Amino acid sequence: MPTTIYETANIAAACVGQAGLDLQTCDPDLGFTVNPTVIQTLQADGTYSEPELNSVLVCNRAPGTAPLVVTQADFRTLRLTPSAIVVGPTQGWVPVNMIAVVYTDAQPQVITTTLLGQPVTVRATPHDFVWDWADGSTPTTTTDPGQPWPNHTVAYAYTRAGQYTVTMTTTWTGEYSLDSGATYTPITGTAATISTAPPLTVKELRTHLVEDPIS
Repeated sequence: MPTTIYETANIAAACVGQAGLDLQTCDPDLGFTVNPTVIQTLQADGTYSEPELNSVLVCNRAPGTAPLVVTQADFRTLRLTPSAIVVGPTQGWVPVNMIAVVYTDAQPQVITTTLLGQPVTVRATPHDFVWDWADGSTPTTTTDPGQPWPNHTVAYAYTRAGQYTVTMTTTWTGEYSLDSGATYTPITGTAATISTAPPLTVKELRTHLVEDPIS
């Protein structure tokens, strides 16, 4: 019996299934779409037929085959957008020993991608934040993204004048969906992004005694 081999630019798979299977009747846990596909058939004499382009192919997984699993390595290849850092006060400088307020956006990100020919929806949620103050001190780790002044929850006071660039490493947890977001499965492991704030100037303010003007 001739054997049909299906090949794409990303995978070469011997699929148990048939071309043109109706997607509506395909169990999403047992099948995945490969598109586009080149089909070659192994002939009785041991040679392959000429390649034929098939625009849509659904490969049925063999019974008992585990469904697609998104791994930590897959998660880390996604292009998560680093969350922006806001540093206050808004004028871009603070006096020595006065707090600089920092905060960020903690909204989840939803990314749609394709793995092994199957559409996958990934939802990434910030888990914790590591704030590096760029002055040699120990970074601060929080699960709180911070809030603007005067309701601030994350802040830092510099003890020396200078210019500092705050960075923040966000650790993300992930979930993936094979049914367009109807249900999600947790991803084992995490991913990380690094955000950089605009430079902050810290000034040392000095007091000066002046004479009262002569009346």
